[in-house]
Amino acid sequence: MVPDFRSEYLFTSPTNRKWNGDNLYHAVKDVYELAGLERASELNVHTLRHTFNSRLAEEGISREVRAKIMGHASLDLQDRYTHLEPKVVNEAIAGLKLYGRSRAAARRA
Repeated sequence: MVPDFRSEYLFTSPTNRKWNGDNLYHAVKDVYELAGLERASELNVHTLRHTFNSRLAEEGISREVRAKIMGHASLDLQDRYTHLEPKVVNEAIAGLKLYGRSRAAARRA
């Protein structure tokens, strides 16, 4: 028989119960260290929340939709949770430069 893993919680214990904060904290710390992440000692569960929000932004999800998903009451709070990778910012700038060049070339033709 296949176990039923549906739960209202994102993180659950092996018995499908809500984890308490201490257990989740230590489990996430262990995963960070096992993954060999730099500065693993500085990371925590809340880091995952920031990362999730940032990845949504990188995928082009609007501020308003991200705020709704994250449960943020204001867009200012939403913006504090968004940390874009330099690569993403550079790609966006490069895209603007290409767009500008192609428009200028089209006007000359």
